[in-house]
Amino acid sequence: MGGGASGESVPAAVQSNPELNKICHQTDYPDICLSAIAPYMDDLGKRPDAASVLEFSVKAVSEQTQSAITTAEKVASGSGVSAEETSAINDCKDSYTDALENLKGVTDAISSSDVATMNGKLNSVITDFTDCDDFLKGFTLPLQALNARLTKIATNCLALVTLI
Repeated sequence: MGGGASGESVPAAVQSNPELNKICHQTDYPDICLSAIAPYMDDLGKRPDAASVLEFSVKAVSEQTQSAITTAEKVASGSGVSAEETSAINDCKDSYTDALENLKGVTDAISSSDVATMNGKLNSVITDFTDCDDFLKGFTLPLQALNARLTKIATNCLALVTLI
């Protein structure tokens, strides 16, 4: 069960929560919304609202961005990585660090219901990930797939802001 056009695996406990499904199906990538929020189901509660789904989606993209930094460090230090690839990877790490700063700003804005700041910071996060895509053009590295997922979760976060 689970998964859809995006190929995401969505746990049954997440699929069976009607409120969460209703919220996530108003995003661009519903299956990614559901799978990103799945690790936080115990904290989310039985009747999630858009603000709590946004909060945990931001947490998910933050944690996965931190993982992307770790992956980038491993790839850059691996054998067979060219100087050009290492430079692109390091540029991506800088973008990921910027994204984490912007995501912290989103988290702060959620607590004060500052929609304008949430939108601005999330757009900056998406730009950070897009910049990384640009750095990686012409290379085949594991960061591209990670980056695509990060961009989709951040895009969903933007959609969630409109529901608050």
